[in-house]
Amino acid sequence: MGNCYWIICGLVFCSLFRVYEASAGDSESLYRACIEQCEKTGCIGERCFSHCKFSPDGSSLDSPWYMQEPLYLWWKQWVCQSDCRCHCMAEREKERAELGLGPVKYHGKWPLQHFHGFQEPISVAFSVLNLVMHYHGWRSFFSLLYSKLPLKRDKSPFYGYTGLLNIYGLFSMNSCFWSAVFHSRDVHFTQNLDCSSGVALFGYSLIFAIIRSFNLRDDAGRVMVAAPLIAFTTTHILYLNNYKIDYGWNNKVCMIMIIAQLLTWSIWLGLTRHPSRWKLWIVVVGGGLALRLKILDFPPYQGLVDAHALWHAFSVPLTYIWWSFIKDDANYITSSHLKKVKFTADELRRIMDYKHNIRNMSVIAHVDHGKSTLTDSLVAAAGIIAQEVAGDVRMTDTRADEAERGITIKSTGISLYYEMSDESLKNYKGERQGNEYLINLIDSPGHVDFSSEVTAALRITDGALVVVDCVEGVCVQTETVLRQALGERIRPVLTVNKMDRCFLELQVDGEEAYQTFQRVIENANVIMATYEDPLLGDVQVYPERGTVAFSAGLHGWAFTLTNFAKMYASKFGVDESKMMERLWGENFFDPATKKWTSKNSGSATCKRGFVQFCYEPIKQIINTCMNDQKDKLWPMLQKLGVNMKSDEKDLMGKALMKRVMQTWLPASTALLEMMIFHLPSPGKAQKYRVENLYEGPLDDTYATAIRNCDPDGPLMLYVSKMIPASDKGRFFAFGRVFSGRVSTGLKVRIMGPNYVPGEKKDLYVKSVQRTVIWMGKKQETVEDVPCGNTVAMVGLDQFITKNATLTNEKEVDAHPIRAMKFSVSPVVRVAVQCKVASDLPKLVEGLKRLAKSDPMVVCTIEESGEHIVAGAGELHLEICLKDLQDDFMGGAEIIKSDPVVSFRETVLERSCRTVMSKSPNKHNRLYMEARPMEEGLAEAIDDGRIVQGMI
Repeated sequence: MGNCYWIICGLVFCSLFRVYEASAGDSESLYRACIEQCEKTGCIGERCFSHCKFSPDGSSLDSPWYMQEPLYLWWKQWVCQSDCRCHCMAEREKERAELGLGPVKYHGKWPLQHFHGFQEPISVAFSVLNLVMHYHGWRSFFSLLYSKLPLKRDKSPFYGYTGLLNIYGLFSMNSCFWSAVFHSRDVHFTQNLDCSSGVALFGYSLIFAIIRSFNLRDDAGRVMVAAPLIAFTTTHILYLNNYKIDYGWNNKVCMIMIIAQLLTWSIWLGLTRHPSRWKLWIVVVGGGLALRLKILDFPPYQGLVDAHALWHAFSVPLTYIWWSFIKDDANYITSSHLKKVKFTADELRRIMDYKHNIRNMSVIAHVDHGKSTLTDSLVAAAGIIAQEVAGDVRMTDTRADEAERGITIKSTGISLYYEMSDESLKNYKGERQGNEYLINLIDSPGHVDFSSEVTAALRITDGALVVVDCVEGVCVQTETVLRQALGERIRPVLTVNKMDRCFLELQVDGEEAYQTFQRVIENANVIMATYEDPLLGDVQVYPERGTVAFSAGLHGWAFTLTNFAKMYASKFGVDESKMMERLWGENFFDPATKKWTSKNSGSATCKRGFVQFCYEPIKQIINTCMNDQKDKLWPMLQKLGVNMKSDEKDLMGKALMKRVMQTWLPASTALLEMMIFHLPSPGKAQKYRVENLYEGPLDDTYATAIRNCDPDGPLMLYVSKMIPASDKGRFFAFGRVFSGRVSTGLKVRIMGPNYVPGEKKDLYVKSVQRTVIWMGKKQETVEDVPCGNTVAMVGLDQFITKNATLTNEKEVDAHPIRAMKFSVSPVVRVAVQCKVASDLPKLVEGLKRLAKSDPMVVCTIEESGEHIVAGAGELHLEICLKDLQDDFMGGAEIIKSDPVVSFRETVLERSCRTVMSKSPNKHNRLYMEARPMEEGLAEAIDDGRIVQGMI
């Protein structure tokens, strides 16, 4: 590799010592005599220009401009004098060729054949082609960044050189444009702009080469590189424009810059392991060869192609490869942030057989309380994204409109693999098989309009992480989703999120923060306390028992009292469980007396245990980071056993605070331990959930298999939602295996929501084409999936509308799993129609797909022929109609009516009078009175104890 550096150096450095000779043709007496004759007579030999008349001093006589030259030449400043020079040069070169002499340069350029007024048509063509290549590369680069690659929360790319390359693209296109103009017609104005734009491009390219090669991220480093180069380039441009155009000197300056670029890239290529480095090697070597062509500067071949034209020709493929490398580089750097997966599909499949090491959980909360940002920390711990960008990526927000609106719209599943340490599991009392765990996590929406997505997520999970904003507290939707979870017998744990607001925004003291957190936890427990279930047990959450975490999802840190109890227990030599109890509630510690009390003694140093040992140490670390007091910070971190990387020590402000807190109190560690210790495994949860799930007798084979989570029992699988696939019109069936196992190629009985045991209505038999594990934005194919796990299946979408129960083909006596009960109803309706009548088939098919893609939306056709779409709210309808038009109708335009809300009335008490109505023939009379339904009747209908046909 090192030899390449010397080869390139040897090729390019020789250009520094080349002497740029004066144009020999200009000084030839015959050439000068020809011009003098032409400007006096308007003729060259026997050839005369009838429209050119000159005065004795050689200037053309006054006459209309259209008589001087044709319009297509005149606008390029071709006048009679330039006509004389051009034709004299051609005549003189013809004479030299007859004498066997080679061509010479005239006014700094080789004599080339003109084409309709274009001085160098080949160079013009390649300059234009280069402009097209730069525009294509520049545009496709930004299309890749903003349309295909993930963006940060502020919608900016992860690629840190985006702004630099935007400016580079503009410089490149500007240079190519003026190069084409200059080679069309060489006058003082075009030569100035060509030289200026060229040297500006080479100067800026050198700046970018240094910044990218040395990976300069901070503004100070970039300014130190750019400032002197910008100053030099600007000075050179001013010299060319205001002093004189020195073609030879300008070439030397440009070549020095090109040499510096080639050397910079070559050194970087020798050190990097970039997967697309071979593309940049082609550009570097090709650039060296193109530079050599410029140095050789050989005469034109047949008056058409010279070394300069070949220089432009070489640049065309190199430009394409360069932008291709830039796009690969953007992909590579973005991927380095997002794709550091530490596990494979095979490892996940192996853990799936360990039912005690699986946790199926949903993340639920009110809208904008930080579910997705907090989930990023769990995804980062599994190695799917880099820890540094956790909180910015929102990996589970897979739709473009989710990133745009900043809210979750569709529930998204992701399977995560973790290997826990022996130390972290030493106090775990439950059953487990080794230290490897599989977390099947579903991030659900928080907006009330998308409550059906939460219901679909809760049905196939056993635990829930309830996220509450510590400032806003328990909100309406928090209560709604929590009640849904408890109704499904889902065990909750709680995290008090956005704790960073207490330090950075509100600046609250420790006692005030404690009272705020206590109030949030009590409000959540009030809701949980209303659900008394002997099978589920006590579902309330308590910080001192480890079922409450305190987190800052945006900055990727969190803790439970267990984390601090372990820290102080080892430091002070006290029992961990006793220390944990003292970190919450009415426990106060006075450092002056070193005693614990149950009441505040009134001393200035006496503070609550949580404040003294948890809140204030965190506050001190954060304030030290934000105030950039690094001389105090490093000793503090050393005492805590926190080691920072060398490049992280250069960070400042929030960036430094985020990395310090992530390293000291990683959110993933606290949340994972809480989920593994306090959320049930499928083997445990299904023992008490079977009553909620199975519609048939609770002592039959299928109920027993579900209760025991038996992988060898009959297949019982519930599909809770359909997820659109990348193939237009196709869907994944996403659900949970409760018993048995589902495999690729297995024939299954599909029992729809309207299936009645013993009948054939809404019953189908179909083979599963493929079983996959859902991984957020991608899927991994596996051969089979055993019970206790979530799964997505391909090939069943034609037979499942929204949800269904799957069993083995021969299990004809199995009852289905109960249908889901939604907390909201589709009460907001709009009528839709095609803008173009020929798109009606697309609308009909699109409405079918829309109904399949959303658990709540209802699509109907009125008697009038109107197509009606009903949703839970206006936002829900807006999203549905957007999906309908863009995804399910291929962009065909639709017209929608104003939304209409369906109101319902009920009867509160028995009517005071009886009403009578007569039939049309007056022979029949119907008497009616209204009264409320008897208590329990609605529940009996919902539970299936009263069915159609019963009297």
